Amino acid sequence: MAKTTAEKLSEIRHLYGTVADNTDKDVLLATLAEQLPAETEPLRLAYRAVGEALKARHTWLPWEKLAYYKTAMQMFEQALAYQPTEIEVRFLRYTIQQNTPSLLGLATDIEDDKRTILHNIVSSATDLYMKQSIANHLLKHERLTTSEKAILAQII
Repeated sequence: MAKTTAEKLSEIRHLYGTVADNTDKDVLLATLAEQLPAETEPLRLAYRAVGEALKARHTWLPWEKLAYYKTAMQMFEQALAYQPTEIEVRFLRYTIQQNTPSLLGLATDIEDDKRTILHNIVSSATDLYMKQSIANHLLKHERLTTSEKAILAQII
């Protein structure tokens, strides 16, 4: 029996939560993203971008790492052209840039993504599991004001 779009997205979302600790799942994530239907285009592009960025973990050549990163950022820009306030796309780009060495100066969208996420997370139609994952990640990895914490507490 074929999986529904919602089931495919759910699988990809859960898988994304595990790829940081398991490089064997990078290819699976990219493959599953390719199988998403066209109506999910912003998310399909964003998860494909994640797969592209994660390819950098499999090479030691600096110019290849940079090429993967640049391609991923172009794909994120395409995804955001569809829906500039889509918090899931913003979060995916945010986490990729957050894990980019700061000395390279490539993580240029982190603050904008964080601001957009915080402004839209409560009203977003994004899946509750993903909203909670985003809120938990921000609470764990960001210095937040009391009002920003209060926004995220509404989700959790």
